Amino acid sequence: YVNAGHNLPLHYVSANKTVQSLQQRNHILGVMNDPSYQESSITIAQGDKLFLYTDGLVDIRMETGHSLGEQPIVSLLSKNAALSGELIIEKISQLVESSEHEDIPDDITAVCISIE
Repeated sequence: YVNAGHNLPLHYVSANKTVQSLQQRNHILGVMNDPSYQESSITIAQGDKLFLYTDGLVDIRMETGHSLGEQPIVSLLSKNAALSGELIIEKISQLVESSEHEDIPDDITAVCISIE
């Protein structure tokens, strides 16, 4: 995989029931002329999940003045790992809708891939 400047994807590892950030970072796509990008790889197994999202999700400004951040997403993914990717996305939507937050100024895109 290659990450071109976006938030770190999350990998739910079913074998040990942990969520890991995929740490590979590179230059933002489209900013530099002729950039080079480092590739990384992971092993995925049945029951694993991959969660990819834009910064609009974690940057939601809560009424407390802080951003939502990654931790609520990690917790939600851990607690709901038995659900399908589609249902996890529904849970993420519910989290956003039920949070006490200010306006959402950025787009929110999220994908959860279940390895069957």
